[in-house]
Amino acid sequence: MGNRGPVAKAADLRLAERALKKQQAGQEPTTREQAALDRVRAIREEQQRWEHYERIPKSYWVKMSGRQVKVINEQARRYGIPFDGEREGKKSFVNLPAVVESIHDFLVANARRLARKDDDGGHDSYDHWKKENEKAKAQRNQRRNELEAGRVITREEHDQQIDRLCGAFRAALLQAPQEVGPKLARKTARQAQKALTTWANKVVDSFFGKPQ
Repeated sequence: MGNRGPVAKAADLRLAERALKKQQAGQEPTTREQAALDRVRAIREEQQRWEHYERIPKSYWVKMSGRQVKVINEQARRYGIPFDGEREGKKSFVNLPAVVESIHDFLVANARRLARKDDDGGHDSYDHWKKENEKAKAQRNQRRNELEAGRVITREEHDQQIDRLCGAFRAALLQAPQEVGPKLARKTARQAQKALTTWANKVVDSFFGKPQ
């Protein structure tokens, strides 16, 4: 899609360069030079914003949308919305302008279907779509309130905590055979696994209650 930010004029670039040289030499730029420098800096800031828009971490979109990654991936597959953009190792990025354009293309292409009010109240009706949209919005608001209250954590925070816990668990097990021998180390591992499972169940039950 390419960068959509503005481009500084050649005359402004020349004046801005002179202004910078004067500032570096301890001199005062002229009014025209300073104004040109301000314009060039403002344009550069806007270009940087567009560069960021075109490469936002996918985790940002997950938070903004209030949807799980699997839901977003399914929407990308079903509706052709480019939620999966550039990848860098395990990180995935989203081209926000491309996503916005794709969503509006989808709305235009399905305008009649979305506006239709079926007499039988089928799933294609506008009323049904509006009801489902309001329900999803309420669920997102509830999740945000729970996050703010500390009742739930994000998937990223969850994964980080599990990684730290598993790292400490592995380190303890690797150290055990050197200190107590393999037989006692296996017994210790079984006890630790049982204790970890019990603790995890208590944490879940404290939040959501015991299963009926």
